[in-house]
Amino acid sequence: MRETIVSLVLLFLVFSSACIGYGENRDTDNPLSHNNLTNSLLPLTDVPRGVIELGTLAKYGNITVMRATYGYVISKNGTKAFLNVSKAYFFPWGFVVVEKAPALRKVPLVRANLTTIYSESSQNTTAVVETTRIKAYDYEGNPLWVHETQPPYIWELIGYGKKAYEKNVSYPRILISNNSGYFFIAELPRHLGNTVNLPASVKGISNSLYIYGSNGLLEQFNISGRYEVDNGFLLSAGNYTVFGFQVTFEDGTPNYGEVLVFQGSKLIFRKRFERNPECLCNVIHGWARIYPDGCVLFGLLEGTGFYCKGNFKYTPKENG
Repeated sequence: MRETIVSLVLLFLVFSSACIGYGENRDTDNPLSHNNLTNSLLPLTDVPRGVIELGTLAKYGNITVMRATYGYVISKNGTKAFLNVSKAYFFPWGFVVVEKAPALRKVPLVRANLTTIYSESSQNTTAVVETTRIKAYDYEGNPLWVHETQPPYIWELIGYGKKAYEKNVSYPRILISNNSGYFFIAELPRHLGNTVNLPASVKGISNSLYIYGSNGLLEQFNISGRYEVDNGFLLSAGNYTVFGFQVTFEDGTPNYGEVLVFQGSKLIFRKRFERNPECLCNVIHGWARIYPDGCVLFGLLEGTGFYCKGNFKYTPKENG
């Protein structure tokens, strides 16, 4: 009986060693395999049963990206992996995904008194807020960079309109776009309620445009001022991207606007447009069309602006 038990134990150990060896060889031969990626907390998995490939989205050398039910199928040298996200952005160097999730964060708490003379103060507080993390990976599933957008801030307003007290969370507006090689992120903080200015007592609140490539952040453009930026747009076509916005006065009326056009990550056009002093009309209207050759049409003052191949033209709207 004792000999039988010893034999069974030895047989189990041999079988277990064989299984472990097989698993290690499989992961080494296939860097896109499920086990290897799961252990590294990477976003790619084996293609689940029932996933249907819907057509080719992009090809980059030996990489093929296919739309699929429930996500994307990425093929590299005949090996397929599954990216289980509803939206991703693809480049020759890898892909980008956006994750939103609740998290416990230290955020600014702004107390403002609007009853007589405007005054505000701020302090940090801990709260559960929605976080936006933008992550880039190569086609092996290795992380390249991570961008976490600026946190929201919490307003406590006294004398807010008809209410004696108001408390709310103000999240920045996040705009995302990509051309054929680069990823763009615009973060536009918002005011709250009847206030126009952003909280001056809080550091780190900024209207910014970020440009990312395969190696991380390439450039950051900051928009000065403590008043809300509105009517923003961020669009891409081919290898071109356009970013436009409007800055307000303290009373909320339009002040000026800017439009920036990029070829890849290179800034090829930037123009500031002043308000019409005889009209309270918007300077920038919050819409644009960009074409694969880099030409851009956008709403401007009482008409449209058109930039194309180094030339800009403003066309006022015809009366009637």
